[in-house]
Amino acid sequence: MFAQAFGEALLPNYRAKPTLQVIDPLYVARLQTAQQYVSGFLAILGLFTVIVILFCAAEFVRGYQAGSSPEFLWDGLIVSNTRLPDGLRAVNGIMPGSAAQSAGYQIGDEIQDDLILDNSNPNGAYQVNGVARSTLNIDWQPKPGSQIERPVQRGTAMIQLDYTLQRSTYSLFTLAATLIASFIGVLCGFWMLRRWGAEPGIQVYVPLTFFFSLFIVARAVANLILYFDTLTYHLCLAVLLHIILVFPEPATWVKQHPHRIWWIYAPVTVGIYYLLTRTPIILPIIHLPLQALDYVVYALAIIISLIIKWIRYDIKKYPDVHWLIYGLGFAMALSVYYVVVFYVLPAQVLNDVLGGATFQTVVNDIVLVLLQSFLPILIAVGVHRIQKQLGTTSSHFVVVPANP
Repeated sequence: MFAQAFGEALLPNYRAKPTLQVIDPLYVARLQTAQQYVSGFLAILGLFTVIVILFCAAEFVRGYQAGSSPEFLWDGLIVSNTRLPDGLRAVNGIMPGSAAQSAGYQIGDEIQDDLILDNSNPNGAYQVNGVARSTLNIDWQPKPGSQIERPVQRGTAMIQLDYTLQRSTYSLFTLAATLIASFIGVLCGFWMLRRWGAEPGIQVYVPLTFFFSLFIVARAVANLILYFDTLTYHLCLAVLLHIILVFPEPATWVKQHPHRIWWIYAPVTVGIYYLLTRTPIILPIIHLPLQALDYVVYALAIIISLIIKWIRYDIKKYPDVHWLIYGLGFAMALSVYYVVVFYVLPAQVLNDVLGGATFQTVVNDIVLVLLQSFLPILIAVGVHRIQKQLGTTSSHFVVVPANP
């Protein structure tokens, strides 16, 4: 079914459309001119997206070469996010070919502090080049060539293991997966723009694919460009809510008050503030970051709008709306999978059922990123099929010369 729908999306639409006679041809000319301007703006937005993606990739490579982030010098240890009752962290996985594997670490070992999770702890229980971490600067960061030595609890025995930090080639694989997924989203946006031009629904779908592509790459450089992922995620949620409210047909309140829909972009200012100041806002009393509240509000608005508009109304008139719902359902499934696997399931289940923590880390960093590229494709199929039913704006007009 998907293959058939995707194949139909690649074919031009030759169906006849209902027409509306227009006496003044200037109206049609102005409408076409306006659409050309919007198409040009969306094309520029797409080119800007490509430039930002390439800039982020360059920042990633520069950071990798300099070893400016602990992730680039990953020792290969996959440890538990939460500590055990004795205060130690369990080693749930070891990346093949890593420094930790060469040093002799084994699954089931327990360590006091991890270089990534506990990087900000100035009293970490390990030594760097023979010097205790507690004697180094508070803002110390791992460097290529640093000798790391720590005590390791293995069963009832306590042993000492050491290794030399090197740049992790695993980071380059995650970058490759990120770029593939990002450019697939960009290509979907450009293809829909080329196929349909600046039709009302396309005017919202195209920015959604561009912002989603930016969000994918922003996650890869989250430690290099702080809060860029926060801004792009705000934009994705806002535009997604926008497309639900106006496509295939605008909601009743949007028709009555078309300018009010721009208020849904107000929380985006939080992301802009974070990016410019690199300072999070913590809400008093509940002690949560402001962006978390934004995400909850957006999620509730999206779910409510999807149920009330797409499921209860639009899908009856436009059956292909179910492709859009499939896309959102696929996104929710990926999110649920990530949360359940990494924060709910115990390590024993990961090892016995899901291939171990090492396999799941690869799934999260590479496979899930690549699977994200299906989201703009699924939504593109739905938008394309619905747009075929709607037709182009110009196909609804027949220019009738005014009477002399």
